[in-house]
Amino acid sequence: MKCFAFVDLHGQKKAYDDIKKKIRKAKPDFLLCAGDITIFEIGIKSLMRRLAKLDGKLFLVHGNHEEENIVRKIAKEYKNIEFIHRRIVKYKDLILLGWGGGGFTIRDHEFEKWVKTIKKDLKKYKKEGRKIIFVGHAPFYKTELDHLGNVHNGNKSFTNFIKEFKVDIGVCGHFHENKGKEDTIRKCRVYNPGSRGKVIEV
Repeated sequence: MKCFAFVDLHGQKKAYDDIKKKIRKAKPDFLLCAGDITIFEIGIKSLMRRLAKLDGKLFLVHGNHEEENIVRKIAKEYKNIEFIHRRIVKYKDLILLGWGGGGFTIRDHEFEKWVKTIKKDLKKYKKEGRKIIFVGHAPFYKTELDHLGNVHNGNKSFTNFIKEFKVDIGVCGHFHENKGKEDTIRKCRVYNPGSRGKVIEV
């Protein structure tokens, strides 16, 4: 199985056209978007309409340029778009979960509180042998994805979560400087697919 992941489109038509072509060529099983499809929600309705025309089921979170409630509301208008912020979603044999927004703090206490409420479910899914994919807008701490200069500026809450629950794949964005980079957190493969996107084998 494979997915096509992208992030930080920021309303760029060229980037959208590129991922549309890549998706048609790759024929992925599903799509992932880690947020920031707009610049502060300018043209968000038309941009979401374009995303709905991509070939495949799209799971997405909002970025720091979008409001959670606005993206959730618009996503409900389209059958092939599913907003996964603060949610666990079963898709085939996979477990997808997301946490959008943010990107400017080392720790996310709201996320940590939420994780406590889903611990039992995640442990059960792991015992069942399901792979877990985590989509967060903020980059993962102490990886190639969160470098700004010589300093790590990613999210420690996300990295700790990946370690504790043995997440299989992580997708993020936010730091455009690290677009296209990938790394590992223990056995978890983590990616910033950038605005041009990336095919990921699941």
